[in-house]
Amino acid sequence: MNEKILQQQVGKLNRLTKDLLRKFQMRDRNEITCCGVSVSQCYTLDMLGEHGEMSMVQLARKMFLDKSTMTRVVDGLIDRELAVRRFDENDRRLIYITLTATGRKLLAGIRAQQLNSLRQILERIPANERQSLLGGLQLFSEAVQDWLTTCCISDNKENAATKALRQLANKPQLVKLQKTLR
Repeated sequence: MNEKILQQQVGKLNRLTKDLLRKFQMRDRNEITCCGVSVSQCYTLDMLGEHGEMSMVQLARKMFLDKSTMTRVVDGLIDRELAVRRFDENDRRLIYITLTATGRKLLAGIRAQQLNSLRQILERIPANERQSLLGGLQLFSEAVQDWLTTCCISDNKENAATKALRQLANKPQLVKLQKTLR
């Protein structure tokens, strides 16, 4: 493929994905925070709802959060009786988290609300183009997952850009900003 065309496509994809992410983050903030949980807590509820009981290590890895941040998010869910913590019988260092009935009920309501908003969005797209859109999104999602597992996460290898971002993220002023934004 022509390099110039590829660069144009990369630029357009960058603009579109940033725009979509911002819009969905706004939707999530609007739909989730009215339920009394933070967006991070809701994403955690959703992960637990999808996978069932998970260890803190598994949960942190799936959520792309460090264990201390994950612990704070989970503590908030436990305080609200939306999740429970269970220690492994053989190794008390292993901690498992699962949703309570209240957590499952809240998650069901949030999911219903999100599905309704997605339905309203999908209805704005011509019916004959929806399958093509979904196929393209599936392909894009798989490509991103493949990129993540080969580029950034696999065997804890980091490329130079990822390593630099991680070092920046650990600067005290940025950590404070991240906590403020959560």
